[in-house]
Amino acid sequence: MAVFFAGRLIALLIIIVLLIVLLSAALFVVPQQQAYIIERFGKFLKVQFAGIHIRIPFVDRIAMKTNMRVNQLNVQLETKTLDNVFVTVVASTQFRVNPNDVATAYYELRDPAGQLRSYMEDALRSAIPALSLDDAFARKDDVAFDVQKTVGNEMSRFGFTVVKTLITAIDPSPQVKNAMDSINAAQREKEATRQRAEAQRIQIETQAAAEAEKT
Repeated sequence: MAVFFAGRLIALLIIIVLLIVLLSAALFVVPQQQAYIIERFGKFLKVQFAGIHIRIPFVDRIAMKTNMRVNQLNVQLETKTLDNVFVTVVASTQFRVNPNDVATAYYELRDPAGQLRSYMEDALRSAIPALSLDDAFARKDDVAFDVQKTVGNEMSRFGFTVVKTLITAIDPSPQVKNAMDSINAAQREKEATRQRAEAQRIQIETQAAAEAEKT
């Protein structure tokens, strides 16, 4: 009798251990700002977001843990303006996986940052050469908006959303910078000379008026 009960106890313990193993394999937790892609027998099944979830052990697997946070990509390239001035353009864009299109982002695009960089460079090389240097400076926010729209449309096909694009710098070549500095210096000197002449004229007129009052 004792052997019988001992055997049943061992069997019960084995069953409990198996249940614990199966339960631990079935339950999983998705952290905040992440999404898990679940596959069943190697085929896409569903996307699970933050929280506790259950899967069929040894049948369903977590194929990918996707970061849902906003990422930033900086792009720097050299191009030429409409008036043949070589400039270095620095742009920054923020992007993220579209929560409604996580599967597309995973299965359709292996290098999102590289693809985004390519689209950014193409859009900037198309936009800047259509503007003079002065217009490029004055309209850089408009250019950034147009680039964001163009790149956003392209990236949306792959499950990504472009949140914001900024052009942070448009730097002319050193030779052009030196020429611009010389022009600015000449303009400042010209303005200073004009102001000195104006001050001298006022002084002479004031002195003449004072002399006239004496007589």
